[in-house]
Amino acid sequence: MFKYENGEIVSNTKNTYGVCPNCDSDNLDYDTMEIDSDFNGMVSSQKCTCKHCGFEFTEWYRMVYDGFTTDAELHDYNFDPNGELA
Repeated sequence: MFKYENGEIVSNTKNTYGVCPNCDSDNLDYDTMEIDSDFNGMVSSQKCTCKHCGFEFTEWYRMVYDGFTTDAELHDYNFDPNGELA
């Protein structure tokens, strides 16, 4: 929910995806996710509309490297971000 000072928005209690910052409802309608590699590294965004109150907003997601998996036909190994077997 929005926090105001002198009629201006100064913060919000939203700290996770999937909830409306206006009414805290989790009944959201999502547009297609967009990926932007030029904005602070790899980021994706998704426009949302709250089905409860009609508020429109965009959620931003930061992508981080989280490891890799080898080709399952040759070897089937999973590695964490440090190169250790997961």
